[in-house]
Amino acid sequence: MRKTTVLFTVMLIVLVSLLNLHIIRTHDGIEVITKDSMTFRDTFTDVRKWRFTDYISHSPRIRNYLIYEKHYPALMAMLRQNTVPAKLKLREFEEAVHQWLSEKLK
Repeated sequence: MRKTTVLFTVMLIVLVSLLNLHIIRTHDGIEVITKDSMTFRDTFTDVRKWRFTDYISHSPRIRNYLIYEKHYPALMAMLRQNTVPAKLKLREFEEAVHQWLSEKLK
């Protein structure tokens, strides 16, 4: 009886944790952020091969975290150094937005 109670308690703690956390797999490792609401949606997300449309279709919390806290500082650092890769990344982003908009507006 005691083992069952302990097992049930552990399972309940894990369940509540999964309801409140986004686990995001990036190129840099694993990031854990809190959710806006208690759901199982996007509990684990692998963003290593995401395209622009993936950012739009997933949780705003994940999208904003990745854009503003992960990608934006790196892009700004590259722009400050005036390197070619930053210009290429911005050009790729612009082309992806253009392609996505042209598909949506057909």
